[in-house]
Amino acid sequence: MKFPILCVLLATLCGGCANISQPTQNNDALATHPDPGVVTATSLLEAAANTATITPSSHAIHDQRLITLGIEPGSHKAAVLDAWTEKIETDPVITANVQGGPQVMGQMLLDPAARDTLVKNGWAHLSPEERLAFFKLLTQLVDKMMPSDCYGLGDSRAVMTKAASIKTMSDAEIDAYFELMYDMLRVSALNTPITMPTPVQHAAAVAKFGLAVEAELKGNKADLDRLVAFAVNGAKTSRTNACWGTGVSLHAVISMNDPDRDVMLVSFMQAVKQTPSSAKAAASLYAQENFLFDQHQHYLAEQQMQADSAKSDQEKASFLAGQASALNSLNRNDEALNLIKQALQLSKPDRNFHIVAIEANILFSMDKPQAALDVLLPQLAHARLAEQKNPGILSVYGEHFITATFSYIRLEQWQNAIDTLVDAQSPLEGPSFYAYRGLLYRYIVKRANDPTLDNATLEKNAEYYMQHDPGHYGMLLKLWAGDDVHLDIDQMIKAISNADNQEAASEVLFYSAAFDKFVKNDSNGARAKLEKLNKLAPYGSAEWIYGKWVL
Repeated sequence: MKFPILCVLLATLCGGCANISQPTQNNDALATHPDPGVVTATSLLEAAANTATITPSSHAIHDQRLITLGIEPGSHKAAVLDAWTEKIETDPVITANVQGGPQVMGQMLLDPAARDTLVKNGWAHLSPEERLAFFKLLTQLVDKMMPSDCYGLGDSRAVMTKAASIKTMSDAEIDAYFELMYDMLRVSALNTPITMPTPVQHAAAVAKFGLAVEAELKGNKADLDRLVAFAVNGAKTSRTNACWGTGVSLHAVISMNDPDRDVMLVSFMQAVKQTPSSAKAAASLYAQENFLFDQHQHYLAEQQMQADSAKSDQEKASFLAGQASALNSLNRNDEALNLIKQALQLSKPDRNFHIVAIEANILFSMDKPQAALDVLLPQLAHARLAEQKNPGILSVYGEHFITATFSYIRLEQWQNAIDTLVDAQSPLEGPSFYAYRGLLYRYIVKRANDPTLDNATLEKNAEYYMQHDPGHYGMLLKLWAGDDVHLDIDQMIKAISNADNQEAASEVLFYSAAFDKFVKNDSNGARAKLEKLNKLAPYGSAEWIYGKWVL
């Protein structure tokens, strides 16, 4: 019997295994918020890369890093960290086969794409016995630690990471976990040959998996119906049913016999061997996998875990705001607004400026631009006043000014939009921010069709970055100046990978569609690009939110 649950299980376990060492990341999408209660292989490697040589002068730093990771200095768990670090750094296979040595391996694990590639390769390169040992360990941790609703989390990576908390593992589990992770790293560096199952072998294993699931349920019709509902409804099923179904499936795989069991385990992690160039070559302007959606889901789960362990109202408010931001990016605006109100109640008024920015973003996403401005205007006035005394303060409020600019644009209050945009500063983001600001200025002026709105500062900004920005903003500025650079832009976007590809592609689609509609008077061309933008579904993108209203 072929079970549709296999697809759900594959997604769950692939997310869990491939990302069990995944920290929260933020390059434009996610901010780093390490959880002292959840320590994984990657967080240990991050500490190891910076504590390879413990000298008297660095001993305090070493201990503080351990404390931050939730490890008591001098404890057995600290000894595990130090021993594993030394083992990696002195391993001849890693030293010989990883360019730059073990420290580079640690840095690679901090990069999401490189980390996934390493672990996926490692999983396939492991021996069948090691693969089964790792799978049994994960199942053991799930059985021991997972509550019936999987902590209320919907993101499998966060669930598996929480289940594999070093604080709750036994000493034997810690040693087994890190030894298996080390083996994965080693076989990835060694790049031993692998043999993937044939389609016939895979089909046979899937059939055996279906029988194993039925056996696990012991013929209980109600449980079988429950499992099928989980498989068919996927993300729409209850957390309790999804958690239960995952547990059943884990044990069903373990109960199988080899070689079918190992075929199933290998299938969970298709070996991926990509160089940076091949990864770029594989990237598509309209990628099918939604990296931004996954990022926001993972960030949401991480913030939920952080909120559970918050030590003060202010800390809790910050993590609630983080959840609200993620929910807003996932188009779950009502939930986001409810959480941001809770965050504001907990936060001190003099420490809530970042929470206010998130509240305004939520209101804008709900197409309530005036409400967003009502929230933002006191903050903008404060920032402008503070700038007179302490130049540079405006940069702290960059997000506030950009959201206010979009709100004024939505209300077609063009002069207010320009006056607000000129105060948007973000030196930490570098030239790309100012190139983007110049592009947004071009859009405002063309939409308003009013030459009296020209702003000398923003005009100079746009002209400069049209000539000097090497990225897609510079290309789009040339497009808005009348140059036909469509092919060049497409090639540039195809050279960008994953979430960055989606982010850049969404901006290209919106601004090129807006050029079609508001400059060329080509509404059909604009609608065609809007269809592509909707297909791309760049969750969290202001251009997608706004584009659906005006294109």
